[in-house]
Amino acid sequence: MNLKQCNIYIMKNILNKIKQAVQKEESGFTLIEILVATTVFLLASMMFMGIFMTISNTTLRVEGNRLAQQDSRYAIEMISREIRNGKDFEVSDDGKELTYIDKDDVSYRLFTQTETDKDGNEYVVLFRQNGNITTQLTSSVVDMRDINFRIYEPANEYPSVEITMTVKRNGYEKLGSGSTVTLKTMVTSRVRE
Repeated sequence: MNLKQCNIYIMKNILNKIKQAVQKEESGFTLIEILVATTVFLLASMMFMGIFMTISNTTLRVEGNRLAQQDSRYAIEMISREIRNGKDFEVSDDGKELTYIDKDDVSYRLFTQTETDKDGNEYVVLFRQNGNITTQLTSSVVDMRDINFRIYEPANEYPSVEITMTVKRNGYEKLGSGSTVTLKTMVTSRVRE
């Protein structure tokens, strides 16, 4: 083998080794494969985020409804206790106020009033008043949207008061009307006039 053939042989070996090394390094992902994988990942992530947001909003709406029902049931229960032990019921012309006398002949008035919180948001609160003493019956987190009283005087002399109350739980405004609840009940006085 002469020098020229030897150099050619060495060069071929070197080129073959470089070619093999380059072929081994080409076993990675192409740019198109990476772009397709990224697109699939982003689409799946967006789908799961949409599902998560829907579940989260539904959970908040259900919680708002539950809390509004709980607070309004509490207010109706307090009013019901007063009515069961009351007599001489009178309702204002618009049905928004109820006056009565309890078993100890103390006069009471149930009414609503608009209040403003520290952020400037208005909400309606239910109050009970006897003389100069006024007691708040619903909390500031419950916005009393509407309350109506109606008196039924049956033949048995035990008057009944129908209460219809619509409330909205404050703090769930972004959910719209999902946290608004209307409750209706009929309470009969136990005091015979």
